[in-house]
Amino acid sequence: MGKDYKIDGLLSGSRGEMILGEGRGGVQVLVQFLSHVVNFLLPAVAMALLVPSLARLVWWKSLASAGWWRQVKLAAAVNLVVLVLGLLVLGRDGAMWTYAGLVLASALAVWWTGLR
Repeated sequence: MGKDYKIDGLLSGSRGEMILGEGRGGVQVLVQFLSHVVNFLLPAVAMALLVPSLARLVWWKSLASAGWWRQVKLAAAVNLVVLVLGLLVLGRDGAMWTYAGLVLASALAVWWTGLR
């Protein structure tokens, strides 16, 4: 990744060797790393909870037989794949194309499990 990547240098030195941050305690680096992981996964989980819940407000009769938890699990799994693919293809997280893919993937998961 480029020098402007937000976690560049967190766990690796300037020559690529693994270190635990220069001048930082190990616990502080671990907390910061976990914070990055949680913030990376948060959009996928939020969309996985939000889309099936809102879809039940609109298509409540059609989705009565589909399990809400089943839809959430499928949407979360598909959204995680979309986030990782967005990171690999675009080279960074938080791109609008990735977020558009999250919306589409969540909608497709709801459609696949209850509306088709």
